[in-house]
Amino acid sequence: MSDFNINLDMSVHSLTKGTLTLREAIARIVEYIQEEPDKEYDIAIGTDSMTYSTTQFVLAITVHRLHNGGIFFYKRMYHDKIANLHYKLREETAISVEAAELVTDELFDNGIDVTDKHGNIHFHIHMDIGPNGPTKELIQELSGWITALGYDFEIKPDSYAASHIADRYSK
Repeated sequence: MSDFNINLDMSVHSLTKGTLTLREAIARIVEYIQEEPDKEYDIAIGTDSMTYSTTQFVLAITVHRLHNGGIFFYKRMYHDKIANLHYKLREETAISVEAAELVTDELFDNGIDVTDKHGNIHFHIHMDIGPNGPTKELIQELSGWITALGYDFEIKPDSYAASHIADRYSK
């Protein structure tokens, strides 16, 4: 999968809760949903990267309570400089997929099934790719990968977890 060790004990950051483990962040997501279980939720996971002398990846895990706010967590990770766009976008997707697998499993263990397509919780992987520019050539490959794993996905302009939140913290 990715070059990073994505795991439940890794640290993530919350603007309101500070530094937590991913396991603690998921527990906070469970609490957040249980506060108003009848509301509709969008859970999105996305990664963006920025290359300077190194490549910085930022994973964002977002929970949007539709029409009523949201919470998010992010994780910065560093890699040697990656100049190849295709490789970098595959790495972004791999990070998101690994995180999605952990989050969905941990939520399920806490009584929240995000695989239920008819429930009130919608789960997506967001990719920082879109129909314009050089990333359009990767839409079919990367979306096919995510779909084959059973996840829904969003691309620009709808991929806010990757193209807005993760992007903001990758600069």
